[in-house]
Amino acid sequence: MCRIIFFLHHEAGRENKGIADAVKQHLPDIPLDICPTVDAFQAHLRHPDPRPGALLYLILADSLDRLGQLLPLAGLLEGKRLVLILPDSRKSTRSSASRLWPRYMTDVDGNRSDLCAVLGKMAGSGLSEKSDTP
Repeated sequence: MCRIIFFLHHEAGRENKGIADAVKQHLPDIPLDICPTVDAFQAHLRHPDPRPGALLYLILADSLDRLGQLLPLAGLLEGKRLVLILPDSRKSTRSSASRLWPRYMTDVDGNRSDLCAVLGKMAGSGLSEKSDTP
């Protein structure tokens, strides 16, 4: 079974936390694990949960500062199935974010149904992939 690992910082605004609700509503059969801090997310990347299943990574960079905190994790994210939600749609933000190797990028004002559709397709294609766990 596929699982989604969602970096959703505990200081993200209430409107951003609604993204988790949208994912749970649109994809109720896919477990969603939330990492509330950069340190917790980094620890997960270094030592993934041993439960079987393909992993999808959903990252909410709710501010440019948060994106800056995540950029040093680029090496750990390379090769991962990653969807990235950015704080804005500026070209400079997207350029910086591309260093995290996302397969799909949107911004906090993007359509949540589209985001969930992408996650659903990635989860469906991931069911036949080998697990990201060791």
